[in-house]
Amino acid sequence: MKALLAIILITLLISCKSQKPVDFDKIEFNSSRCFGNCPVISFQLKKDKSILLSRTRASRSKVGGDATTIDMTEYLEGTVNQNIFNQLLAELAKTDTVSFKGTNCCDAPLKTVIAYYNGKRKYFETMFPPQEGERLIAILYEISNSENLKATTKRFIFINDSIK
Repeated sequence: MKALLAIILITLLISCKSQKPVDFDKIEFNSSRCFGNCPVISFQLKKDKSILLSRTRASRSKVGGDATTIDMTEYLEGTVNQNIFNQLLAELAKTDTVSFKGTNCCDAPLKTVIAYYNGKRKYFETMFPPQEGERLIAILYEISNSENLKATTKRFIFINDSIK
C-alpha cells in the first residue's frame, strides 16, 4: 500500500511540474537577407497581440536581357491569434535558460530576437539556433506569415527596441 501511495505521489509531482508563467510585454524579431531568396522580416508583437511587421522579398525581373533584382517591401499590421500567442509564451518559458551562442558564418539569415518578459530583456542573435530554440524561431516565422495581417500605409523600422 505504501509503495502504491509513493508511486501516485511521484506521478502527481511529475505531472504538476509546469513552466513558470510568462509575464509578457513584447517581442521583436528580425531575420536578415541571405545570398539566396530569404525575405527580410522585422516585426514587433505586443502583449495585446497586436503586431507591426515589415517584410522585404527579392523579386527578379528581366530588363533588356539582364536579370534585375527588385526588393518589394510590404508593411502589415494586425493581431496574432490566441493559439499561436500561447505557443509563443510556452516556448519563451522553455528557452529562458537556453544559450543562443553559435557560429554566424555562412549563407543563412541572421535571426535576432529581443524579448521582454518577467521583468527582463532577453536578447539573442544567431544564424543557427540550438535545438532547444528551434521551435521558438519556427513560431516567430509562423507569426510573420499569419493570415490575420493586413496591408497598412504606416511605414516603420525597428531600431534599438523601438519603432521609428
